[in-house]
Amino acid sequence: MCFMITQPEQFFSDLSVESLFQKTQHAFGDRLEHACSDAPAKCWIGFKTFGTLELSEHHVSCGLTCRLHSDTDAFQLRLLVSGQAHGHCGHQDVQLGPAEALLLPPSTRAKLRIKCSSRQLVMRIPASLMQQCAREFGYFVDYQDQAIPLHSTLIQSESILGRLLASLLEQDPATLSERARLYYIKLFIHALLETWFDQKKSTDSLLRKSTHPYIEQVRNYVLDHPMHCPSIDELSALCLISRKSLYNIFARELNITPNQFVRQLKMERIYHDLCIKKSAKNITEIAFRYGFTSLGRFAAEYRKQFGELPSETLRRTH
Repeated sequence: MCFMITQPEQFFSDLSVESLFQKTQHAFGDRLEHACSDAPAKCWIGFKTFGTLELSEHHVSCGLTCRLHSDTDAFQLRLLVSGQAHGHCGHQDVQLGPAEALLLPPSTRAKLRIKCSSRQLVMRIPASLMQQCAREFGYFVDYQDQAIPLHSTLIQSESILGRLLASLLEQDPATLSERARLYYIKLFIHALLETWFDQKKSTDSLLRKSTHPYIEQVRNYVLDHPMHCPSIDELSALCLISRKSLYNIFARELNITPNQFVRQLKMERIYHDLCIKKSAKNITEIAFRYGFTSLGRFAAEYRKQFGELPSETLRRTH
């Protein structure tokens, strides 16, 4: 299996390095800083769209240094198909080899030095789509994260993510319905999120999308307003049903009360932050961010739900 755009909508060959980067700067924000050869370079680039995803594949026959800048409203997945690269993103060092990738959150800047010739795949993923899929599949995407390296063992052609990526590159989107294209995209982003967080979501997690419309409405409200602790009156007004009906729905579907659901959902969000966010260091700040003002009660509830204190989670995962 080869990562290659088989039917590019646009293709340009015999380009100079400068001409190639004029095109990538317009499409993805790349900027050439220095080419490591005075000899004319033979470069080519192809472009393709798949639904709301924008893809490019380009080959450069010399080493170079470039600056990368993701848009404010999009993630960038950059796969080094061949070649070697190193650089930095903020204070984070980056090393990439063949079949290794870098995921850039919105408004992220990075600098890469690419040795000798190389071939890259770049995918632009709308941030709104990533956020929508993350919430649907039970993940939380932090836009303040730095670049996320994805190693070759996670994106190899035999992996689920690798197979879905190859399928997106090979498929002719014109032969698929809009619904089929969205299905492909969601499958790919789900695999990307699993690879990013390097863990599968729990099948009984409250973070995952609920099939019941009222529970889903409450879940979305809590996730959108993490500092607020809504009363049962607010939640019943939100769903336009009585307090008794809301209690009955949560008891029947989840065997807990609405207030228990809100607190457990917030705890799961905090647990994910402590496990995944490398910037998560101040437990007090995180607790206040989710509306917990009594730290003693917060720690006790957290240990009851997860079997360990927040500080123990932080030490174990960092």
